[in-house]
Amino acid sequence: MRIPTPARWGILALAVAFMAPGCGSDSDPLSTSTDAIGGNNTVDQIDLNQEYGGLAYTDEAPAFGDSGLLGESLTIDQNLMAEDDEDSILEHDPQLRDHPRLKRTMVRIFWGQLDGVPNSTAERPESHLDWSGQLKVTGGIVALKRTILFEPPYDHLLPREDAHTLSWQSYTGPHFDGLLVCVLQRPDSNGVYPEGELIFRTGPYSTTLSLADLDSLELTETVDDLGNAISFEGREVSGRCPAGFLRGVWAKYPDSDGGIFLGLWVNRFGMATGFVRGRWGMNETGEKVFAGKVIGRNGEIRGLLRGNWEAVEDGRGTFSGHWASRFGHIEGQLRGEYRYREELGAGFFRAQWRANCGG
Repeated sequence: MRIPTPARWGILALAVAFMAPGCGSDSDPLSTSTDAIGGNNTVDQIDLNQEYGGLAYTDEAPAFGDSGLLGESLTIDQNLMAEDDEDSILEHDPQLRDHPRLKRTMVRIFWGQLDGVPNSTAERPESHLDWSGQLKVTGGIVALKRTILFEPPYDHLLPREDAHTLSWQSYTGPHFDGLLVCVLQRPDSNGVYPEGELIFRTGPYSTTLSLADLDSLELTETVDDLGNAISFEGREVSGRCPAGFLRGVWAKYPDSDGGIFLGLWVNRFGMATGFVRGRWGMNETGEKVFAGKVIGRNGEIRGLLRGNWEAVEDGRGTFSGHWASRFGHIEGQLRGEYRYREELGAGFFRAQWRANCGG
């Protein structure tokens, strides 16, 4: 079954928060095996009855030729370091900065219409949902990496009270805003990290999360009947094994049990490393599967995707799978969730990925 190329992906939000560098660097692992994979299909011809959709292991146009997706990645890159204040915080705390076991956990938070349209104009916010609030960390400090889709002058950060607290003013209409932060912790003399909490407070939604649970955190909560929701994701920055996030469009075919996905692939430090595109649905045996392709920033092939998805309820579900190199070596794992609105036939997905590092 051919996948229709979307006329315009700009009707949906593809905004992705990126992890700004705190330490180390990521690169995509490349491995070789002996069994070649792939077929002759293009991304418009994915066959879910074939291994890896029967996709050819070939390069693509940057962002699969989608100008909206490419533009989104460029916008993120331009603003990546604009508001990072980790260096200034550590400059005033040398003991924290120089500790050999300093723990960094990246957390990105989105709020509003997560499957909505980013608003490029700053309109009066009276009819919008007010998400103004505060994030506070106990047992550690919090560094701002960047705001996400804030629209001045109505969306802006407030002066910081201390290194433990961030406050902001934010309004969302048919789109979403968010924050990317880094939580930093230093162990005590016994090597034990202090118990602590991430306390998030806004008018529409508030919660308290344990710092010990932030690594691999995946939480999305619906806020109201209008489609407003909030999403939390966390990933500890440690070791050399590459890891990161994905986010993008999850679209459903009308009167079908499947559709397509398209989005951005980023590492845990905030570098936009590429793009993903594929198809999800059921094969001829009734198995719920997906297949797709991962490419780099310039369109170079990075791997082929395959995995399974599972519906939790109407319009919401989970998925997990892996990507493989040209010769069938499984390079890493990914897992995430999707949500879409039946009336729109489209929504969003978010996921985390981690490369295999032999241990």
